[in-house]
Amino acid sequence: MVTKDVFVATALMTTYAKCGALAKARHVFEQLPEKNVVTWSALIGGYAHHGHGDEALKLFRQMRDVGVCPNYVTYVSILKACGIVGSLEIGEGIEEEVRNQGLLEKEAVLGNALMDMYSKCGALEKARKVFEQLPVKSVVSWSALIEGYAQLGEANMALNMYERMKAENFVPNLVTFTVLLTACSHAGLVGEGQKLFDEMRIDYHLTPTLEHYSCMIDMLGRAGQLDKMVAIVEHMPLHPNRVVWSTILGACRKWGDTEVGGEAFLHALGLDDEDAASYVSMSNIYTYSIS
Repeated sequence: MVTKDVFVATALMTTYAKCGALAKARHVFEQLPEKNVVTWSALIGGYAHHGHGDEALKLFRQMRDVGVCPNYVTYVSILKACGIVGSLEIGEGIEEEVRNQGLLEKEAVLGNALMDMYSKCGALEKARKVFEQLPVKSVVSWSALIEGYAQLGEANMALNMYERMKAENFVPNLVTFTVLLTACSHAGLVGEGQKLFDEMRIDYHLTPTLEHYSCMIDMLGRAGQLDKMVAIVEHMPLHPNRVVWSTILGACRKWGDTEVGGEAFLHALGLDDEDAASYVSMSNIYTYSIS
């Protein structure tokens, strides 16, 4: 039997949603005799969090149709949904609403959500405008804008924003460096990427995660610097996962290196000897090296 207590039901829905059990969360929601903005927002947020933007927007319209007014939590989830489906028009309407209600000045998370939405919709100028108008900037807002430039291939702009961030005495965090290293990898900016990796460790005393090492491995692999790529793997203090070995196999396929590729293949099999992708990658490496 599903509880009809709103507080208990909301907690239950949130738990189900976080676990990806959206059908169960929806069932709890549907059984409630009365639904308020908190219960609506919990369900909408669950769908948005798991990438179901269309369903989140559909629920948002239903919520309004029954006369329930959204709060800032609802708006954050809807902005995420707009970014997922690329609905710039709805996102612009949400910005107008939150500005008219004065929420942008009260809830910093809304500014970051707006920037993320505009970036995912390819409207970087709008994202930059939101950023410049924020009453209070944080490392999260700086990182959100930097990520926006990085996602659309504007690596140099991302690096420029990083330099400005430092000049204004904001301290980057691990997320900032993940975004920047990914941008450098995709743009082929190996020197800049290596400098960032060193700054992270030496200047800011941040311990790189496996994700940061993966970015470096990908960057060096794309650039054909396989010796340096192998050196990173051999000396990093973390155990490589399937993503790392897959990245190395991809680099070896690109440059036709059967020796390094063979070693990576054996390590990949050590983690999962039934991984079909590893066999396909190794086959492609040999095919490429022969052709």
